[in-house]
Amino acid sequence: MPHKTVALRAGLGFIGKNNLLINDQFGCAKVLGKVITTAPFITIKSVSPIKPKCGNCKICVDKCPAKALHSNTWNIKITRDEMLVRKLCNCCLMCMVWCLYTIKHAKE
Repeated sequence: MPHKTVALRAGLGFIGKNNLLINDQFGCAKVLGKVITTAPFITIKSVSPIKPKCGNCKICVDKCPAKALHSNTWNIKITRDEMLVRKLCNCCLMCMVWCLYTIKHAKE
């Protein structure tokens, strides 16, 4: 299961138009990881994913030098291919750097 899916379902952020997990506090500037274990732990009922907060913002789309982003707002039924053209994305991270949530975190 993808890290982003786990984080989204855990309520750690929302998926932005850049197809990245965005957190109110850190923006896109965080690294995700999972631990696979057989240790017992308490689970809670799954919460609905946090709805995207990008609104009309499309800075990440405009800053993408490869023009890989479609500017679509994420929802539970959308596919990754409806969010971006994977063959065009060169992982330059401009969509992460220019996200207003990431900029806010960097200034703090």
